Amino acid sequence: MTTGALGVSSGTISIGTATAALAAMSAVQTAILQVASAEANIGAIQNQIQAIIANDTVGQQNVTSANSTLVDTNMAQAMTTFSSQQVLMQAAVAMLSQAQALPQLILKLLP
Repeated sequence: MTTGALGVSSGTISIGTATAALAAMSAVQTAILQVASAEANIGAIQNQIQAIIANDTVGQQNVTSANSTLVDTNMAQAMTTFSSQQVLMQAAVAMLSQAQALPQLILKLLP
């Protein structure tokens, strides 16, 4: 926005007579109203941008939270599978140990 566009450039303002001074005051008042209107529009746009940024931030936090929940669920499933496999391994070792001890018991029973 320029002074020429507002109608208050140095070549268009004259205060040599009372009528010219009143016209200059009117032109300046109109320019002030135009600048205030432009500032209000810029402020409204700025508020809209800030609201968009806030919404995007919340969306990003929600996506991060959902991803974390999925990773936690996958980790819990993996730990459950691991524990189950570990119990099966311990049972197999115990059965193998008993199977190896059985022939020795039979040998002890022989005279």
